[in-house]
Amino acid sequence: MLYLSLKFRELVLPVLVDFWAPGCQPCEMLSPIVDKIATQYGDRLKLIKINVEKSFSIPMHYNLDCFPTLLMFNTGQVVEKIVGTIPEAVLMKVIRKHLTA
Repeated sequence: MLYLSLKFRELVLPVLVDFWAPGCQPCEMLSPIVDKIATQYGDRLKLIKINVEKSFSIPMHYNLDCFPTLLMFNTGQVVEKIVGTIPEAVLMKVIRKHLTA
């Protein structure tokens, strides 16, 4: 049996990146939903939050100009892009389809 260290496992987990801006009402509405999902799937999903006012080169790299925007990465590739606020159930459905068993 192959033992995978937690560090290695974290490297291969799907990653959800939340691009948000301070004072952005839709961002503030989506944030607790994203946090809840990250907590619920914390062993199978890595969450990164990026304040676009402090790290503007990253959203520019992905041609993002509306916030909030969520990018789901799997094996280093963007597999989903969600722009704006969506219901928790819809977001969970999108995320679950990318989680490995």
